[in-house]
Amino acid sequence: MKYRIAAITVMLATLLAVHVQADPARWHCIFSTGSNYGGAGATFGTHPTTSDGYDPPSSDPYAPSDQAIHAGYNMYVATYHGSDTEENAWTGPAGFYWNDYRAPLAMSSGLSKTWKMYVWAALSSWNIYFTWYNYSPLPGEFHFTLTLKSKPAGIIGGPIAGTVWDLSAQPNAGIQLPIFRTANGLEGYVFDFTATVIPEPSSLAALLAGLGGFGAMIRRRG
Repeated sequence: MKYRIAAITVMLATLLAVHVQADPARWHCIFSTGSNYGGAGATFGTHPTTSDGYDPPSSDPYAPSDQAIHAGYNMYVATYHGSDTEENAWTGPAGFYWNDYRAPLAMSSGLSKTWKMYVWAALSSWNIYFTWYNYSPLPGEFHFTLTLKSKPAGIIGGPIAGTVWDLSAQPNAGIQLPIFRTANGLEGYVFDFTATVIPEPSSLAALLAGLGGFGAMIRRRG
């Protein structure tokens, strides 16, 4: 009997470990506009030490911070912060940022956080290969989506406005966008990157219930 109990314990512990492999408070997603053509990338996510407001660089080189873009790249993907575009007052310098970490999401079903992204070409004449990828798994507690909200004036080809990509299902993928050159990134492609808290999976609920019942059985036999 004790061997059966041990086997069940190992199985349940393994399933639980697989489910919690990604930290829901500490994650990020990387977006790129094609590094082979001098494109810049951007990183958006949450971290326990960051806020929804401005997080300036600190003396700790490993601490996430909000970092503004630099001039000289052929293509860009970035979010924009300014006092006239924020739901909450933005205390940092107004402008485009390619690093934007926020406070972790409260784990309540349906809550979400959205990063509005702008994609454009500053110097390049190549089409924009817009990609997203992750070096570690995105947390399963959230549903991640990317939505094309609008296209630059005069752009006809490429994905249509309103297209949604499921990043939970495809965490590493990309799309090609027709070239659009501008000196004002706010005129570029506009995307919403959204993380939404999903209900606790029924499989995990059943697993936890099983652990509880298993513990009760052991106590009775003890």
